[in-house]
Amino acid sequence: MRVFFYYIRLAFQELFEYRLNLFWRISGSLLEIGALFLFWSTVVQKGGFDGQFTQFTIAQYFFLVALIQNISQTQFQEFVEDIREGYLTIYTVRPQKYFHAIFAKSLPEKIIVISIFGLMVVVLQAFGILFFTINTPFLFGIIAVFLAIVFKFIMSSITGGLSFWFQRVHGFDFLFQISGGLFAGTLMPIELLPRTMQIIATFLPFRYFVSFPIETILGKLSVMGIVQGIGLQIFWIMIFYWLSKVLWTKGYREFEAVGR
Repeated sequence: MRVFFYYIRLAFQELFEYRLNLFWRISGSLLEIGALFLFWSTVVQKGGFDGQFTQFTIAQYFFLVALIQNISQTQFQEFVEDIREGYLTIYTVRPQKYFHAIFAKSLPEKIIVISIFGLMVVVLQAFGILFFTINTPFLFGIIAVFLAIVFKFIMSSITGGLSFWFQRVHGFDFLFQISGGLFAGTLMPIELLPRTMQIIATFLPFRYFVSFPIETILGKLSVMGIVQGIGLQIFWIMIFYWLSKVLWTKGYREFEAVGR
């Protein structure tokens, strides 16, 4: 546990040293989400969606999209660099596990992001722009968000682990982001998709790690729907954890710590 907190402290130091990078990452995400909000808000103003959404609920939705996107993000490039440069060997002679160290190093950025968004909520609620009610669905939503963080971390480990065999893995991450953008609900609420695409989204993992936590927090789901959703989150996490474990086990056998 002491080593775990050691990595968190190192990551905080690195974040403050390169704080401009963090600023631009968060700003870029907010600008992207803000553009989507303005677009869909205009559609709502002109009478779209048959009253399914209002400007207020659209604002709530995309605010939560921005929050979940930022706190669940894990830089897969760190896995790639450790493999390419041979840094992975450092962890073979240390007592802590590699993935524990990487996850610990990602926590400070998540803590800072949560603090920033928490302050934004306080200010926006004070002006009556946004309002969130802390109730049972909200608390279940926090659990769903945590599971989303775990899932995205595992997906990053899979993308990064592909660099055992591929020189460039950014294309795999791009494919995941594009597929997830539509079926996760980051580009638009899933309720606004055609019925066929909504059914497809139900059978894919993406919905359960952006749209589902938002639907839960906003109180759009029944108790049974929440329980089923969290169950499916855990199911997909177990599937992709197994894939990650298989990939890294095979990759590590071929790993040569000579740098690339």
